[in-house]
Amino acid sequence: MKKVIFLSFIWLFFCGFAQHSEAKRRITSHHHAKQTKPRELAAVDDVQRQINALNSLMLQKMQQEEDPNATEDDSNIPASGIYESWTNSRINPYHMPVSKLPDSVRVDVSQFVPPVESWITSHFGWRSRFHRMHYGTDLKLNIGDPVRCAFDGKVRITGYEAGGYGNYVVVRHDNGLETVYGHLSKIMVHEDQVLKAGDVLGLGGSTGRSTGPHLHFEVRYLGNAINPEKIFDFADGTPWHDTYEITKTGSFDYEYASHYKPSNHFKKGLARANRHKRTSRR
Repeated sequence: MKKVIFLSFIWLFFCGFAQHSEAKRRITSHHHAKQTKPRELAAVDDVQRQINALNSLMLQKMQQEEDPNATEDDSNIPASGIYESWTNSRINPYHMPVSKLPDSVRVDVSQFVPPVESWITSHFGWRSRFHRMHYGTDLKLNIGDPVRCAFDGKVRITGYEAGGYGNYVVVRHDNGLETVYGHLSKIMVHEDQVLKAGDVLGLGGSTGRSTGPHLHFEVRYLGNAINPEKIFDFADGTPWHDTYEITKTGSFDYEYASHYKPSNHFKKGLARANRHKRTSRR
């Protein structure tokens, strides 16, 4: 299809160019005349308008072929300077390998609102029982509990996946992160809806591949999952720091291990930081 459009564009362009050149030649031959014929000038202008219109039309067609879901106005798209497209087609449409990411990116997480005020039932990491990665943090809830948006943002996609997320919502945020909310019993937002941190986007459930009511919560950057426990203290409902620095080896260490799971050192570090935070608030 792209080849046909491209060849059509070339043919139309040269046809228009030939007419334009012929009209221009006729005008040039009368350059020394006292007046140029209005009919010739009109012909040149008309051909030029046709060429410009064809160029605009073909460019639009080619853009639609590249990304049929792309929007024309990026001003209302969160983090448009980071992401090249806005699409409602897939949870991860970016296919951006960790090796291609910037070495370091600082993200403002100070406005975080916990999706549910609860405790962790399953951690991010390798699941030996199922021989697969678990790319999120599971938080306990009851069916029907409200699930809230973590940051200001815009709903990129909603859907249902029987063998995985169940009812899910993906939100892209102004800070460049995307969050995923899975196993919902009910979705209460629609695609392209603008949300504020704390807005209810769905109700808790156990849909999809689930052994009981819980929220599967993911944090992603350009499609690559980050352990939410590295960013947020779920016991306290706050971020560890106001900013989080995304690094290739620190944020995506599971990419460098065949069977990743949070190390004892990492767990002890979280416990120490948690104790320090609670002590400093007394």
